[in-house]
Amino acid sequence: AWIIKHQLGRRNLNESQRAMLATTLEGIYSKQARPRELAGKGADGSGGRGNRKNPVANLPHPSESGRAREQAAADMNVSPRLVQTAKKVMEEGTEKLQSAVRSGEVSVSAAAEVARLPKEQQDQAVAGGKEEVARAARRARQERRREISPNALKPVRGHSRPEPKTALEIPHDPVFAAKTLISTFPREFLVGLVSELTRFLQGDKQ
Repeated sequence: AWIIKHQLGRRNLNESQRAMLATTLEGIYSKQARPRELAGKGADGSGGRGNRKNPVANLPHPSESGRAREQAAADMNVSPRLVQTAKKVMEEGTEKLQSAVRSGEVSVSAAAEVARLPKEQQDQAVAGGKEEVARAARRARQERRREISPNALKPVRGHSRPEPKTALEIPHDPVFAAKTLISTFPREFLVGLVSELTRFLQGDKQ
């Protein structure tokens, strides 16, 4: 963890490269938090903080230092959302795609979209260079938009809410939530959504 954090001082890393390093830090911090969590529970499961004989009862609880992802993001000076994006590249992207992000050739946001494609297509995009990766990311994003039907998310009066075509994770942060919606839905749907939200905030909840 010390080596990773000191990469910031020795190298001119862009935001995507820092996010990739943050995924490694997140894994380290998660492993460090596990013993503290067990220490908080105590060896007998009764709760270490109430056991005076527990030698590690005074260790900090994981919640006291924040979640592992948030801590890693803060150390690398990126947002937790971007760390989550980088983690998707690490989990679903090929080695070539990951290397392209680490080298600074490809942005982590574009790589996360390309990571949705089959492995062979990912490597083909990387082989084509930065512009081909960008084109592949746009194709993957457009395909995802087609999979999500805006009409499927609109309840019909007198009927139960229909199931969406695919799951959509909305971040709790308003800015990141807005960016997620903008990158997912077409403009027409977003205009209608803003109109409905405006009505709700003005007090008309019908």
